[in-house]
Amino acid sequence: EDYIALKKNPNFKVLFIDEAQDLSLIQWEMVRTLWTNAEKTYIAGDDDQAIFKWAGADVDHFIALKLGFFFKAM
Repeated sequence: EDYIALKKNPNFKVLFIDEAQDLSLIQWEMVRTLWTNAEKTYIAGDDDQAIFKWAGADVDHFIALKLGFFFKAM
């Protein structure tokens, strides 16, 4: 949460996120913070392979991203 609050934004030529179906909401917020300064962003995942719900992952965020939506943290 401190990472997001401080708005740390390093610059990347390429940002690659793998296993995105297993990210939690706070991790998605971190990714969104990072991709704002990336020249290119690639996000890979498979919603049929989501296995980290017990750790706070929510596959609905990944599915929404595929549909062009993005959840914001409350």
